[in-house]
Amino acid sequence: HRDSTALAIGKAQETQAKYYNKCCKKAPEFKPGSLVLVNPHSLEWKESKGKGTKLI
Repeated sequence: HRDSTALAIGKAQETQAKYYNKCCKKAPEFKPGSLVLVNPHSLEWKESKGKGTKLI
């Protein structure tokens, strides 16, 4: 039973990975010097930690 269970789990994982990767978008590649749009709200500033972070 253990061998057949391991095979069934492996097959299920392969099937799930196939369908997940089918819809998954790859990260875009940028060349040096390319202009990109950056969301400033997703950045973490070293100076903004601690007191008064809302104002930075």
